[in-house]
Amino acid sequence: MYFIKLIHSFIYVVELTCDYCGDSYSVRPSKAERSRFCSKKCCYDWRGENNSGSDNPNHKPKKSVECKYCGQIYKVQPHRAETTKYCSKDCQLSDYNKNNEGENHPMYKGKITLECEY
Repeated sequence: MYFIKLIHSFIYVVELTCDYCGDSYSVRPSKAERSRFCSKKCCYDWRGENNSGSDNPNHKPKKSVECKYCGQIYKVQPHRAETTKYCSKDCQLSDYNKNNEGENHPMYKGKITLECEY
């Protein structure tokens, strides 16, 4: 429910009640339908209480994925489930080092033997 009142004989404002703190505040009639809060602080505080975690309309539960190196199960956001391979940077580096040694290394060019002329 809102009330329209005249200020300075030419500016109309609408009196509204804040959905978070209950205080009264004024807005122009063109903004009355979409205005719910008296300040950004009230808006952010309300969002923090009502749109966090599973209450958020965009919330998607995390997916469980198995680490390629150590086999540990870890959780990631759904959009990362197909691309992630390791539970930590340590596992990633350990797997890379294990699989890229000696002849498996991409820069390996075979054994080099040096012959001394003396």
